[in-house]
Amino acid sequence: MQQPAETEFSWSWRRSQLLEKCRRAYFLRYYAASGGWDRYSNDSTRHIYILKQLKPADVWLENLLRDSVKEILARQQESVPKASARLKSQVMKKFYREANELRRFEWQHDPKRLNLTECYYAHGPNVTAEVMDQAENDLLKCIENLAGGEIWEELVKPPVIAWKNLPDPVQFYLSGVKVWTRPGLTRLDQGKLKIVNLKFRESSEYLIPASLAVMAACRNPANENRCESRTVFLENMETREGFASFAETEQLVIKSAAEMLTHINPDGSASELDFPQCREEFGGACLSCEFRQICFP
Repeated sequence: MQQPAETEFSWSWRRSQLLEKCRRAYFLRYYAASGGWDRYSNDSTRHIYILKQLKPADVWLENLLRDSVKEILARQQESVPKASARLKSQVMKKFYREANELRRFEWQHDPKRLNLTECYYAHGPNVTAEVMDQAENDLLKCIENLAGGEIWEELVKPPVIAWKNLPDPVQFYLSGVKVWTRPGLTRLDQGKLKIVNLKFRESSEYLIPASLAVMAACRNPANENRCESRTVFLENMETREGFASFAETEQLVIKSAAEMLTHINPDGSASELDFPQCREEFGGACLSCEFRQICFP
């Protein structure tokens, strides 16, 4: 299978992690799925694109929370109790709307509609209801954790003008490489750039993503020491401070981008043969991969 070139090569933390985990999954997501959004695309490309749009439930819930928090912070300043009530109302409204999209299988007509990995690959008459019940409980717990913590008061108190409204995702160039990342909640405070990254589940790999969020907001390496970053894991409200240095992150991007480019043809296209399956070496990873239906039909 030969796939056409991207409009422009780009790098992201997710891409680099996926290439390390499974080259075939990388090829399917960033090359084989290209054009699958078109209803007139061939069946194979459409199928791969549908799988690409699958989301684990925790990723979906994290997106709901992040988007709602950003919308609240962009509003006129209000009291902490009012902001807390608005947070719960807004998040749950989105949750129920998108959950209904899933129950109606709207993704079959529009693959960008919600489709959860846990529902797509599970079997049984009550799977969707069980997944939704668990997701709702997890989401309510995270809302309670966030709204009841000190970090929420800190987020709500600054005036609207203090917050930087960055695109999501945001792009910037690093050593000539286009980089995509998700921005953190970014504000200016007494001459410092303060960034809060909200994550659903705890992970030890937060320093590079945090650094990318800082770089997207700061851009000027000379101001690195005027930036602060905290990553908050909403599931248990654990907080991690700090970010990888700009120099370390830049070197990682350069090395990772070079590795990606070695698998791409001179014209920017890619061949499936250059992206072998990983199941012999990383068998366990295949069980959670959204593309496992391709490798294990």
